[in-house]
Amino acid sequence: MNESTYIQTIDSFIQKEKDAERFYQKLSDNAQSERIKKILHKMALEEAGHALMLEELKKKPISDFVFTSPEADMGLAESTERPKSSDSFNAENILKIAMKREEDAVNFYRDLKQQQKDPVLKDICQQMINMELQHKNKLENEYLDFLIEVRTILSSRNINITLKDLL
Repeated sequence: MNESTYIQTIDSFIQKEKDAERFYQKLSDNAQSERIKKILHKMALEEAGHALMLEELKKKPISDFVFTSPEADMGLAESTERPKSSDSFNAENILKIAMKREEDAVNFYRDLKQQQKDPVLKDICQQMINMELQHKNKLENEYLDFLIEVRTILSSRNINITLKDLL
């Protein structure tokens, strides 16, 4: 692989991370819940950190950067329906939107990795997959916590519902 192709590829990844940072910041700015605002603001900061890390990757070898894959992928985003643009902009839908964005990012890098012949670019794609899976898992855990809170509130009002019913 020539250096120009490598730099262009990394630059495109940097742009994706910057776009994700803006996306999460915008979601955070529009969220009603302080808890959701904090989660999304943290995600925006992590995306900004990834863009900086990728800038460094243009100067250092990929072996200097290792993101471990999460132990397990819950697959919750995959089983969750993407909210429609007409749906309310509540905490649940914001978390669903964020989970789906990370699912899309994982799929983007998986597809890109499949297309690569260069082992260095394949490795970079795998590192990006790992980063996005970590984000996806964080958001899935937040979503589960949210559903548990909803279930607890409903139970306190003698409304019996299972987590499966909420999913």
